[in-house]
Amino acid sequence: MDRLSAAGQTAHLDALLQRDPRMKLLLLLLLIVGVFSTSRFYGLLLLGSPALLFFCWRPEIFKVLVRRLWFLRWLLLFTLVLHLLLTPGQTLFGMRLLSYDGLLRGILVDLQLVLALFFTLLYSLSTATDRIAYACMQLLKPIGKVGVNVSAVADQLALVLHFLPEVFAEGSSLTKGHKGVPETGLSGRIELLAGRVRDVVFRLVDLADRTACQIAEGASPVHIEDSGQRWVWVDSLWLTGGVLLVLASWSL
Repeated sequence: MDRLSAAGQTAHLDALLQRDPRMKLLLLLLLIVGVFSTSRFYGLLLLGSPALLFFCWRPEIFKVLVRRLWFLRWLLLFTLVLHLLLTPGQTLFGMRLLSYDGLLRGILVDLQLVLALFFTLLYSLSTATDRIAYACMQLLKPIGKVGVNVSAVADQLALVLHFLPEVFAEGSSLTKGHKGVPETGLSGRIELLAGRVRDVVFRLVDLADRTACQIAEGASPVHIEDSGQRWVWVDSLWLTGGVLLVLASWSL
């Protein structure tokens, strides 16, 4: 079960969230390509219109997105400042150091990153990890004809997706534990942080070792199973709508 089905009450939104994972993955890739290939705010606003609808129907998604953006705040700020200072063009406030064109470009790039993060987050929250791996395996089947072991790639992907929540959980606990430490000077804080990172790495290695033993014993916690969903005409309709949306954004 996906992580949004328990919290949602909107059947119209679930009609898209519970579609075939292959269609959702193709739609995700299509939207990300559209987001980063759009060079105008109008096109980006058009591609962002589905995000506004999801925010209205599922406000809990917005809360999750804000938490993720907090971790990326320095990346977004650095991107904005970099464009503001280094992009040639019209000056800002009459200062040669600041570029008005750079400011607009930096805001555009930050919005592209936010939209790409939102669409990826929505897909990961609405699709179980085994179904993501299954969708990738099905879409990569054609390259299996040239000798690529698609099953092995899917198994590795499923294993990575299985470990990601554990890594995020350890990172979150590391951040919270570090904030609660009293001031002990820079060297003391660095030493304490190094000790905490070492403990986190040991726990993750121990988890990986237990998982490897389970796989060797035939009791792997990672499974790639058929989701039972089949591609139907509605999935083709959703994908066609995504193509038209991207084409419309390019025309603006």
